[in-house]
Amino acid sequence: MQRAPAHHLSLGGLLVAATLHQLDVQGATVVGHSLGGTVTTALAEQSPHLVERAVIVDQAPDNSYGGLDFPAKLSTSPVIGQALWRTAPEFAIREGLSQAFAPGFDIPDTFIDDFQRMTFTSYDHSVAEQVRYTDEKPLNERLEQTGVPLLAVFGEQDQIYAAREALRAYAGVTRSQTQLIPDAGHAPNVEQPMVLAQLILAFSAPAHPGVAIHGNDSSG
Repeated sequence: MQRAPAHHLSLGGLLVAATLHQLDVQGATVVGHSLGGTVTTALAEQSPHLVERAVIVDQAPDNSYGGLDFPAKLSTSPVIGQALWRTAPEFAIREGLSQAFAPGFDIPDTFIDDFQRMTFTSYDHSVAEQVRYTDEKPLNERLEQTGVPLLAVFGEQDQIYAAREALRAYAGVTRSQTQLIPDAGHAPNVEQPMVLAQLILAFSAPAHPGVAIHGNDSSG
């Protein structure tokens, strides 16, 4: 029998599981934004006893719902991508990161600093592994098999993924809820943090996982 390939993102799930075990945490509400949503899914697959509820923020089931624009994709290509990584001035980095926020949002300087500290290899490998992982099986299908209650949240002005289409896919997962946050792009945790926090707190309340959340429900 052929063994399934070991994904970098699956290893990320194992690392989170090991940390939760070390902290003696079980039945957690695990929240993952963007690529973190994929790691959250991997954790729910591998260790469902550790995940009482899962929250995915602005991560589509797979790349058929959108993805990086051409300049961002170019930055992951061999040779050219490495050269761009080494030489990109701050204004170019800021312009590239603008895709991660709603149009007109003032990008915090800390995001520029974080980007400049990241290595080309880590960025390139993360993008490639994300595509491989979701091409093998989309996140909504993976989460359906776990039986873990799901809250899927997107910023209404996400410029990376088609938010409404992605949420419709997640709405098909058993015991799922979906929410669309106005005036936010791909990073509502930065653009609308209080709104997102209230949604997560309501979802993770001790009541039954199916408790209603008041807000902009996009499942219709």
